[in-house]
Amino acid sequence: EKSVFVVHSKQSLATQDASIDNFSKSPGRSWLVNVALIGVGVDIPAVDAIVILRDVSSFALLAQIIGRGLRRFKGKVDCLVLDFGGGTSRYGFIDSPSIGDSESRGGTKCIGDAMKACKKCQTMTYIGAKTCCHCGYDFLFQSKLREDSVSVQLLSRDYLAMTVESTLIEKEGNAWRAEVFVTDGARRMSELSFTSKPPKPRFDPGARVLAERIAGSIVRILH
Repeated sequence: EKSVFVVHSKQSLATQDASIDNFSKSPGRSWLVNVALIGVGVDIPAVDAIVILRDVSSFALLAQIIGRGLRRFKGKVDCLVLDFGGGTSRYGFIDSPSIGDSESRGGTKCIGDAMKACKKCQTMTYIGAKTCCHCGYDFLFQSKLREDSVSVQLLSRDYLAMTVESTLIEKEGNAWRAEVFVTDGARRMSELSFTSKPPKPRFDPGARVLAERIAGSIVRILH
């Protein structure tokens, strides 16, 4: 029995999960077709064939994709990998890849996302390793921290704004909400106030005010 299951980003999560589950439980030869949705994080040990129809320029990603087929499973002896993108030709053996410090592809430097190459033997190892697992080469770590702290203002709280409009809404009984909308030319913000009786308008549209940002788009009008 042969079956083909398709998973793509336009489907709901429930549909995606159902397709993956049906694929993992289907008898006979089955295929699960996807675009960048199954290559990482999906564990189906029975997978014994992988077809790569994209150019993978990151060894870390290539290892993740091929790794979907390297799980042990009863009766499974190997995994067929058909790479039409050239990633395996670029990096060589999956268990002992060959990669320089970086590669140039289309003007962009490409290197394993979570891995690094030993400068002595070119063996790939995880980015946080202190020594090469193959030749014992000690990786040098350089701190990027400054010796002194830099004092930089992160938020601009006070600024001039212009009033746009004001609204008055009766919430419940005698509880009134007044809302004044202001803009700094790019963003629309508002100030809220609650009173027991209808407040008088504070500002006419077009008035210049000094506002203080409280959180998000909420401000306090100072004067």
